[in-house]
Amino acid sequence: GAFGFNNDGVAFTLNWVGPTAVRCPGAGRGFLSRRLLNAPSLDAAVRVVTDATQSAGHNYQLVDTRAAVAINLEAAPDG
Repeated sequence: GAFGFNNDGVAFTLNWVGPTAVRCPGAGRGFLSRRLLNAPSLDAAVRVVTDATQSAGHNYQLVDTRAAVAINLEAAPDG
């Protein structure tokens, strides 16, 4: 897993889900984590993790620390 937070109040944790379909080439966990650290809002973070170009499935816990809102979603290549 991985975790992080930024100055805009966006925080996240993630775990690999292990889908049978893997996209090669595709954006890996490190690249998605970097994009999450640059997300200015929870909505932007959701757009990052639902990007169909990711390489493997992950479970994300996304948090807006300022609004005290947390969501959990799973995403994989192509949806």
